[in-house]
Amino acid sequence: MAYCNAFLAEAGFSVMFGDSQEDLKFASEEAAFLKALATCFTDFSAKIQKTVKKQESSRLQSYPTGSFHDAVWTFINSIKKSAMHMGEFATSLDDVIMILTSTAKSRTTERQKLYGESTVILSTIKSSKQELDRKEKDYVSKCKAVDDVKLSIAKAQASGKTKGISKLESKEDKAMNALAVATECYEYQLKLTNERIFESFNEGLPEQLQKFEAFKLSGLNHYSMVAKQLCELFKKIPKNFKKLADEVQKSCDNMSEEESLQSFVAKASSEVSCVLPSPYSFSVYSASAGDFPVYEPKPQEPFQFKENVAAVAVASATRSIPVKKKGSKVRKSKRKSWKKNKSGGTLSGVPVEEEFEQEPVRRKSASSNTLSVPTSPADDVSDDDGVPIDEDDGVPIDEDDGVPIDEDDGVPIDEDDGVPIDEDDG
Repeated sequence: MAYCNAFLAEAGFSVMFGDSQEDLKFASEEAAFLKALATCFTDFSAKIQKTVKKQESSRLQSYPTGSFHDAVWTFINSIKKSAMHMGEFATSLDDVIMILTSTAKSRTTERQKLYGESTVILSTIKSSKQELDRKEKDYVSKCKAVDDVKLSIAKAQASGKTKGISKLESKEDKAMNALAVATECYEYQLKLTNERIFESFNEGLPEQLQKFEAFKLSGLNHYSMVAKQLCELFKKIPKNFKKLADEVQKSCDNMSEEESLQSFVAKASSEVSCVLPSPYSFSVYSASAGDFPVYEPKPQEPFQFKENVAAVAVASATRSIPVKKKGSKVRKSKRKSWKKNKSGGTLSGVPVEEEFEQEPVRRKSASSNTLSVPTSPADDVSDDDGVPIDEDDGVPIDEDDGVPIDEDDGVPIDEDDGVPIDEDDG
């Protein structure tokens, strides 16, 4: 594929959209130009030269590129020199004008389809990120609510005012339940967003790049044939213009669709760049309350892009949540555990390849400091046979079984297995 992975970014697709639009403009504008040219040949030589001069100062300075660009300019210059003797040539141009007009119409429909498909993929990525932002903000809000009520209880107990403690404890229970729901929703959206980003950059966007490349190459092939047809018409001019015809023939012979394509890629790819995304990670809330529940989020699988896609450097997409540093009472042992986990590459401190080989944690009773969400019975989309969802059975995670990744049957992806979210396995 000539189009490099730098075009995978949103800015790269903007280049594709703009270039494909230029392709259509080229066909329609050249058809209009040739029509005006034929009229000028019939009427008067001076008018022809004036029209050509106007065309010389147009976008032909920058588009197209490569040998095709050189051929166009050779043709323009030859027209200027043979203006007085091209009445017959002007009549023959009508056929070429019809071809270019028809080409512009058919390729407009094809380009609109490619543009629509690509826009849907890019919009899906954008909307998933926006939804993840909303879930993250809701999670932070619920964490702060729990944090505040726990601090209020501690303050009331320290002052000896037991009158309002029961009310605060009731408020704490409600806040903990709300936090449990927000945590599950945040983690579910996190997984869903990462799946959509991976699918888009691993399959959808590369496929669209291939279609845009085929679209451009077919245009170059078609316009090359049109140019050669013009060359044949030009060769019919009287013998005293044989030299000019030979120059046009030479420029047409030197045309290379592949060279013109590579010329465009070299120019356009230097103006855009792309780094492939890495999975977003769960941002654990840093609480001020000493008895705030400790939560160990599930690690996010690293994206395993295809070899041709993975050639682009993967950038970190980890997000952090701004929190108050003043008055933090998080236990030092948990801080050390957190730092150790960060250095280990996963949030649980276990390498990714070993993460799914651990024995499942047995069910324990939930405490007031444990985040858990009551779940109603539902049909598990993964046909649960007693084996934890993320237990490694030796089958690659992304092996295609014919079922769309994000097909929704009403069951959350990360269904509660009964194990407290923040249960400390250490």
